[in-house]
Amino acid sequence: MSGYNALSPVNDFRIGLADGTQIEVTSSLQDSLAFEKDQRRPLVASSGTVPLTSDLLWLAWHAACRAGKTELRQFAAFAARVEEF
Repeated sequence: MSGYNALSPVNDFRIGLADGTQIEVTSSLQDSLAFEKDQRRPLVASSGTVPLTSDLLWLAWHAACRAGKTELRQFAAFAARVEEF
């Protein structure tokens, strides 16, 4: 899986949950747009900055929901089960 590329709306993520589930997902422009609508702020504050880990996890969670790779529809519940990201 590649690292985060702030210049691309498409990024790969690997998430390990507490129950041993491994989720691999690719975020899309739709996930970035959903983040900005939900959070009411840009994902990247200025050129060259990297988003917070919680912001990246939100993107990965949203992509996992969109792809049907998680049943956890509340971000806080999903984040509470993440062991590695």
